[in-house]
Amino acid sequence: MQRFFRPYKTVWFLGHVIIFLLGIIVVYAPLISNTVGDAIAGGVGASLIAAGVAGYILYLYVSLSEDDKQRYSVLVHAGLINAFNARSVVIREEYASRIRDATEIDMIGFGLAAFRQDYGGVFTDWKKKKVRILLLDPDFPNKDASFAVQRDREEKNEPGRISGEVNQFINDVREICKEGVFEVRLMRALPSVNYFRLDQDIFWGPYLINGPSRNSPTFLVRGGYLAEALKSHFNALWLNHDLSRKF
Repeated sequence: MQRFFRPYKTVWFLGHVIIFLLGIIVVYAPLISNTVGDAIAGGVGASLIAAGVAGYILYLYVSLSEDDKQRYSVLVHAGLINAFNARSVVIREEYASRIRDATEIDMIGFGLAAFRQDYGGVFTDWKKKKVRILLLDPDFPNKDASFAVQRDREEKNEPGRISGEVNQFINDVREICKEGVFEVRLMRALPSVNYFRLDQDIFWGPYLINGPSRNSPTFLVRGGYLAEALKSHFNALWLNHDLSRKF
């Protein structure tokens, strides 16, 4: 219907405007009612008015359907399947089943304190998962003026919070990393997005100023160009030894 209707939208609209106006004329024009009678003129006029209104309603419906279809096409092409007004503990249930079933997990975060608290006790059970985690290097470019220190200011944290979380995470997983359960590297680049890939599903979002990153909007993508761009971003940070290092 939309494919047929699209080239004729203007003609359709104008035609039904004319039909509607003809109906008004037939109903109220004395010459017509005197010629055919009030009952006939009223019936014909009302029918024309109804046809004009029905055509206009159909015009609006198809137009709106086309807008919705275009929006849907954009979302599908991007791979966007959901959006949330925050992340971390706020959407914990979205993570839970995916973490349980995932065979591959990639993450970019600052100190990932909430993640460590939620799942640190089961890290040793993830022997069949491939896990790669990027944390913010607490000493880069130098300990007193690091990216972590700057991000604490931006999030309005107490000084040293992110560095403390990173060091705690490293201490908790040091032995597990030696066992090859998963890998952790320290990111030596300005953080741009939060990233959490669980097989084909990717939770990601921007880092915004003046609040904790867990309060930032988060988007869920699967497939599409956004997923490919985000995976490429993670791999660039992970594989380039100028952008990340072993702890």
